[in-house]
Amino acid sequence: MRRKCTRCRLDRCFAMGMRKDFLLTEEEKQRKKKRLEENKNISSKRLSTPESTNSSSRLLSHSAVRSKTTNEIDHVSFYFSTLMSSFCG
Repeated sequence: MRRKCTRCRLDRCFAMGMRKDFLLTEEEKQRKKKRLEENKNISSKRLSTPESTNSSSRLLSHSAVRSKTTNEIDHVSFYFSTLMSSFCG
């Protein structure tokens, strides 16, 4: 579908129910691009500061929580498989 001209693609979008107010004006595109660039710069500055070590410790705590959650899921899964085998077996 990407091989068609942009007008044909746009017509198809409208035919599928896309609203015209979803289209961005050139000014809105520029503002969005500028905002994305600013966010990208802020993120890169954040990663290059010494504070990023605190972020890595937060990541470690997230992985510990994820590990605990995974263990809980395994436990619940085992419980249900045991329960189902008692009904079926």
